[in-house]
Amino acid sequence: MEDIENLIKSVEKRTCGPTLKCKAIDHEHLEELAKAIRKNTNLRSLVFNKCDIGGKGARILAKGFTPDHTIDSLNLGNNNIGTDGLRAIANALKLVTGPSKLLLFGNLLTAEAGSILGELIEANPGIKLLNVGQNLLGDEGLERLAGRLIGNTSLHKLMLKDTKLTSAAATTITNLINNNNTLVQISLLGNELGELGARMIAAVVRATGNNVQITLHENDMPHFRSELRTPTLSDQGTSTPAADSEPPASTTFSPPAPLRTAYPADMFTSPPPSMSSPLPSHSSSASSFSQPYYRPQGDAEVQSTQHSPHQTSSTTAPSSGHHAHAHAHRPGDASPIADASEEKEDLKRKVNYWKREFERQKQRRERDKEAAAESQRALEEKYRTQALRAQHADGVISELRTKVATAATEHKETVKQLQDTLALWKKKEENMRSNLMAAQKTFATVNKKKKEALHTAEEDLRRVRTELKDHKEKTAKDAEARDQQAKDLREKIAAAGAEIASLRKEYSQKLEDATRKAARLGEENKTLQKKLHAAQETASLEERERKQIDQRLREATAKVKELEIGKQKLDDKLVKTVVSLQSAQDQMKALEHELQKLKQSHTEDDAYRAAASAIERVLNFHLGIDCVEDRKRALGKEGPLKGGQGKIWTGLFGGLQVALKEVEVSHVPDIKYWLCGDTSKLRLHDRRVLRELKAMASLRHPHIVPLLGTCKDGDDRFFIMMPWAEHGSLSSYLHERDPGQAPLTKVDKLRIACEIASGMEFLHMRNVVHRDLKSGNVLLTEHMTAQVCDFGLSAFKAADSSEVSKMPGTTLWASPEQLAGKALKSSTDVFSYGCVVWELMFGIKPWHHLENHEQETIEAFYDKNKYLPLDKSINGQTLDKLMIEVLSKCFQPADLRTSFRVLRKTLQPQYIAEKHQKQVDEEQQHLLLHGPPDAPWKFPEDVWAKLSDKAVQVQARKSVSCAVLDLYDDTNFQLIQQLLDEAGGRTSREKAEHPFGRHVAGAAIVHSDVKNTAFNGVIQRDQARFKGNTTTAHHVFRPKYQLDQNGHPKNKEMKHVLGYVCKLGGMSNFKYHLLNQDQSNVRIQRVFHGVPSLEAAVGILGGEFAQLQTTDQGWYGSGFYFTPDLEYALAYARPCPGSKVPKELHGLKLDGKGTFNVVLVCDVVYGNPYPVIDLQHVGKTLVAGHDAHVVVTDFTKQDVQQAKPFRSHSDWTKKQKVGGKKVSARPVSEIVVNTPDAVLVRAILIFHHEAKPATP
Repeated sequence: MEDIENLIKSVEKRTCGPTLKCKAIDHEHLEELAKAIRKNTNLRSLVFNKCDIGGKGARILAKGFTPDHTIDSLNLGNNNIGTDGLRAIANALKLVTGPSKLLLFGNLLTAEAGSILGELIEANPGIKLLNVGQNLLGDEGLERLAGRLIGNTSLHKLMLKDTKLTSAAATTITNLINNNNTLVQISLLGNELGELGARMIAAVVRATGNNVQITLHENDMPHFRSELRTPTLSDQGTSTPAADSEPPASTTFSPPAPLRTAYPADMFTSPPPSMSSPLPSHSSSASSFSQPYYRPQGDAEVQSTQHSPHQTSSTTAPSSGHHAHAHAHRPGDASPIADASEEKEDLKRKVNYWKREFERQKQRRERDKEAAAESQRALEEKYRTQALRAQHADGVISELRTKVATAATEHKETVKQLQDTLALWKKKEENMRSNLMAAQKTFATVNKKKKEALHTAEEDLRRVRTELKDHKEKTAKDAEARDQQAKDLREKIAAAGAEIASLRKEYSQKLEDATRKAARLGEENKTLQKKLHAAQETASLEERERKQIDQRLREATAKVKELEIGKQKLDDKLVKTVVSLQSAQDQMKALEHELQKLKQSHTEDDAYRAAASAIERVLNFHLGIDCVEDRKRALGKEGPLKGGQGKIWTGLFGGLQVALKEVEVSHVPDIKYWLCGDTSKLRLHDRRVLRELKAMASLRHPHIVPLLGTCKDGDDRFFIMMPWAEHGSLSSYLHERDPGQAPLTKVDKLRIACEIASGMEFLHMRNVVHRDLKSGNVLLTEHMTAQVCDFGLSAFKAADSSEVSKMPGTTLWASPEQLAGKALKSSTDVFSYGCVVWELMFGIKPWHHLENHEQETIEAFYDKNKYLPLDKSINGQTLDKLMIEVLSKCFQPADLRTSFRVLRKTLQPQYIAEKHQKQVDEEQQHLLLHGPPDAPWKFPEDVWAKLSDKAVQVQARKSVSCAVLDLYDDTNFQLIQQLLDEAGGRTSREKAEHPFGRHVAGAAIVHSDVKNTAFNGVIQRDQARFKGNTTTAHHVFRPKYQLDQNGHPKNKEMKHVLGYVCKLGGMSNFKYHLLNQDQSNVRIQRVFHGVPSLEAAVGILGGEFAQLQTTDQGWYGSGFYFTPDLEYALAYARPCPGSKVPKELHGLKLDGKGTFNVVLVCDVVYGNPYPVIDLQHVGKTLVAGHDAHVVVTDFTKQDVQQAKPFRSHSDWTKKQKVGGKKVSARPVSEIVVNTPDAVLVRAILIFHHEAKPATP
């Protein structure tokens, strides 16, 4: 580990030299190394051989390359990066200079990698050596790669060792050689080209004459290898090596000079095996593979052929191969692998035999040629004799041809049998190899899991020991406290001891008296019994005495009961006495606390009055009207100016021209009302004035009109002082401009739009909603700087709520929800901003391009989802592509609008580009609006492209589409598995086919560009809102729990909850995954939500996610509930029938008689979570300043009704009794957010309902 850290430091400090060699490295250190590589542009060679970084590591490493890098060599061999990892590396290498050498062997690359590599070589012509050996490229992958290499002039060496190529790839290789003259070496080792494929390649190389070296050995072509080892014959002839000479170390082939070889007819008496394979046609350009031609031989030649000592050798070919095949599977013999080895050796012996036979025939052919020459000279001298011998030779030749044909047929049958046998054993060998590889892979997986389990167990043991130590210390402290309390209680109880003792003594005395009376009555009863027996004669007397005795017995029994009741009363009195003592003690403490509060409040009142006076001085509150010189009414074109609340004055304040807005108030606003006073008793108009003062005083920004102070003239006139806007409002400048004023240029319009967005971004960061944004409330300063003003209708949005109260606004700029009288969100300002920018660009008020622009008409348009036109020419103006896209993000339903942060970051580069007369990169603008294409909360573009044909639009919202997955396709199950893996925890360890014992019945992917844009806006807004909230002491969104010096909770339970759910609080017990690996100040997490039916799921997609709101008050706060544990979401999903399927999901094809459970797969973003450790937030809003509540819930009993927070984090690992058995605790997590904007639905999963799901 230290070596890796030292390596990272040396790379970052540029002391490692131009070469970087890395050994095994984990992803965490690899991420740091990538950052260091990004900074070090001196690196030339990078070696990551056998680092096993995988696809994820490749994506991390790709982030380290920049356009400033110049790479000579990149070695990623034996890393199993896969096709996805290769794609990331290729995209990164398209930006750098180089590399000339790219080594990618041993990386599980499939056929798709061929296209990726081809595109990389086209984009980066500097690659000269490419090694993709030991991969799964196959014929299709080579064909894709070769198609991109046609006409390439840079690649010199191509290594394709062990890439699963067959004889079908020979055509691709020959085309590549024909169309590429710069390749000097192609390695085809360890493939399955076969004899036919090798011959085709060799023929093309010989024909073209290209200077290319091809390595072909280990390609299942024993005959062709022997032929390649034999030197090529030249026109003058060369020496022939011995038949049994050793072959060269490798089978390489370089093109010889073209030649034509003539074979005598008798060489086919014992044909060599190499001639049994099909050869290229005579029309081929490879002259060394042309068909043989024959010449007639003389009698001497025929005779020598018939009596040649080599002829009989062809009949002695070994036949042991048949016997070896017959005994290969006999019981008791060697294993199939040993038999295959013997069969191989047997085949090798046969091949060697045919090699030697071929050499003998060649020698005999040379001798026969010499004899034929001598015979030719004799025939020229004796013409008549030659004619007779020629006739005789023709007969002999015909006979020999018949023999040759017969022998060739027999030889072909023999070779075919041998080839079939060899193919059979090769297939068996491949099966054995695949089984061995599978076993090795299984063993490696099991070994890895064992190591991970051991590491986890060690971590848990260390954690348990630490928690046990803390628990012991806490127990000791608690015991001391309890002992002290017991001592105090004993002292208090001793005071009542005397009274209790006297009562007990009195009770004992009465009990003794009752006992004596009972004994006496018993004795009397015995005496009476004796008398009764003695006086049986007097029955009437006996009856009376018996009744008297019974009466006395009843009285004695009643007295005993009275004594018992008295004893119980004494016991109750004793308990009440103890309780009264405790109550008296509590009352004493309460009185002491109240006394302390009274003393403190007296001190705080003095401090409050001093602070209020200081604030008034700082804010220039309640200045005298005389401090403003040269006061006069502000004049416009039509006379004195008036604002929305009163007259407008102008004057000089300290030499600065200011505007005084006169407002009528019944009570002059006091500082205490907007600090902590109750304003409910003030008039509505006074509350609006106070609201505007509070907003202006608390908001200091260059593009928000500042508050200079307030003035009063007596008790009835009140003025708000602001800087003077030299050019008036934006509305007056657009529609009432003086002839001398220059019209706004495109640069001016873009600048003003950016400045308004900047000011509104600041407002929303401070939780202020304007609610009346329009061109009349935007002022233009002397330098034409835009400033937002008039906060009389604004509202401060609570940090724990997403809504503010209703407010109508101004009709032409109001949002649809404002006109409908609904509750408003901060996105209402985004819609109004879009109307202002539309007015700014076209130079006409919103809706004034129509004849009728009354509120009823505008509302009717909004009800039909029709907004201000963006693609028309109005007032001689048109919108460019960027502005259309920006305004379309403003004119959306409330939950789908973007944020001012995104609008400002999108428009600002366009303004700068226009200012410098440059064109803005449209791709960058698209990235700012929609987020990066590879964002973790998006599906890859190729995934959605494959499913888009099946996508169905949601009727309630056309911008949302659903695509049902085909569960018979393994690729779709991999997609579902990815959705589960990205959640982390126990969910990521489940198989997609049956997670937690529930079988998947159907699935659908959800896609919406509009919602993706809105979700991206929330992410960027939260990144700005919560930046530094734990490190800045007076941050607006500082957590409401106590923090230590490291910014972590002081409460140990809160710290463990934050660490377990969202990787915060300085704890290492995080069990889930974060989708954003950059660990920024916001968290993006995969979560699940159980819904009652498919109709409810589709309704959520089309209803602004309103159905996600819980119907009850909420155990951990009132908000939207999610969980990263799928099994917990399944427990909340109610069973629903398969007969009720919305038409958007008809492709699921569910069983109409079955019952199912539906779960939404979502992504949620939050930045300031509050850890909940008890039930004190039931029915309450989320804690102010926090956008989420997180809690660890006890789900051990698998019952949502009994799922409550753990008492302590130490209980997360303890065993509990469930059904008479002890089982391990089952903690699950819940995340509660306060706004549906922070939720993005990714997919719908449907499971078969099971009454008792199997416990994994």
